[in-house]
Amino acid sequence: MDVEEAILFPTAVRHLNGDDFRAIALLDVYGQPDPLLQTPVDERFAQLHRVIANEAGCGCGGDDL
Repeated sequence: MDVEEAILFPTAVRHLNGDDFRAIALLDVYGQPDPLLQTPVDERFAQLHRVIANEAGCGCGGDDL
């Protein structure tokens, strides 16, 4: 993440314009396979959120994702 924050993101901000960022925001990235584990990324994070929320007992949406 250090590389992204130190190099990638500042470079993107310098070279991309508002239209570029709007196009990026419209991309459908949900459900993309994880190149390491071959499962949809959003499904894995939703499952992780449910486990953490349920263990924490925070009432923060652990059962409704």
